[in-house]
Amino acid sequence: MKYRNTIIRTLLCLAVLNVPLATAGERCQQLNINIANETGAAVKITAVDYFEPQQRQWRNEAQIEQILTNNANWTWKRSLELVRDATTRLRITYQTKLSGLHLDNYSAKRTAESAPFTCTDNGSSPLIKLP
Repeated sequence: MKYRNTIIRTLLCLAVLNVPLATAGERCQQLNINIANETGAAVKITAVDYFEPQQRQWRNEAQIEQILTNNANWTWKRSLELVRDATTRLRITYQTKLSGLHLDNYSAKRTAESAPFTCTDNGSSPLIKLP
């Protein structure tokens, strides 16, 4: 009886938190994240986030420091938690290289988002253009 009550309480908590039992912990494997630099200058990509629909919040996928030259495209393979076969979107945080005497002179951080898409194993994100 004691264990039955514990199981019932656990299931009720999961229901209240809106955590789907079938998808909890599932991972979208090897997603190609496609980014195009259209800023007119080099950029430094500093973070990649994805939207986790069950909890309705952004989750950080990676803190990085990837330099992307002007008019360059970059594809990055990542696996995303909790979004397999779910609609999500990506948010890229980046800084534009400023001209001047300083070697590491970058603008304030900016973000660009992808269009919504369904995350599938070995799939691809829509092209994320950095304006």
